Amino acid sequence: MHSMNIVNHYDAFADRSGEGNPAAIVEHDHPVGRDVAAAISREIGAPMTALIDHQLPNEPPPAPDYPALSMRWYDFTGTPAHLCGHATLAAATHYLGVYGTPTVQFHTPTGWIRADRWHRGARFDLPATRPTPTSVDPVVRSLLPSDTGNVLTGRDDALIAVVPPSRLADLALDLEALAATGLTAIGFTSTAENFDYQCRWFNLTPSPAEDPVTGSAHIQIAPYWAAEKPRPVQLRGRQISRRPVTVHCTVNHEKTVTIAGNCTHSYDVK
Repeated sequence: MHSMNIVNHYDAFADRSGEGNPAAIVEHDHPVGRDVAAAISREIGAPMTALIDHQLPNEPPPAPDYPALSMRWYDFTGTPAHLCGHATLAAATHYLGVYGTPTVQFHTPTGWIRADRWHRGARFDLPATRPTPTSVDPVVRSLLPSDTGNVLTGRDDALIAVVPPSRLADLALDLEALAATGLTAIGFTSTAENFDYQCRWFNLTPSPAEDPVTGSAHIQIAPYWAAEKPRPVQLRGRQISRRPVTVHCTVNHEKTVTIAGNCTHSYDVK
């Protein structure tokens, strides 16, 4: 077993234990190598692990008076991620508690992320991606529900399909067949009662499965529902996985979406 510091486990975007998406946080004084980071994340086995260290780049943080840390994300297979909203929420909630400040900030593969205290969690800006209409390969189209409406291309070539609200909860998908088409991810979204929209998200690599909640889905889906509305637009999105959550989104402009959510502390492992 690889020697590591205390592992903090959180349920991100959760109002209570058993909701949201689990994430682990491991802190080191200095960066660990990629192979070590991958081994740590595989050993922990959480959907995503945030690797934290204190070595900062020359680029100053956006709020110099508040704590700043470096953060990288690795999934349960040991693969580095370019962006992870739910692990960012977990890390922000944890370090807001550790430092007792209203703000913490992280240098990440996508640049600086400033996180501010929000209810029992945090809020922070992520880069927005407004999905665009796309033509769909006939094979992919045949694997989608027959009543699918608009289909759009989002971040990293993910597909986003608009479906009726009644269809969203009862999707019957052949994820293996969808993965075989070369798609990396597919999301489905619809209107919703008591929310501005609802959605589900399926990652097709490295192994096809539904993602309980993913911040990167909402920075694509929220801009779709905010289209043609004056900015900023505040939206409440509901992700209706087996661990359902509410994600609060503010679509600021074409570049960023502010993501906010609660977070619950699960347990620590020494």
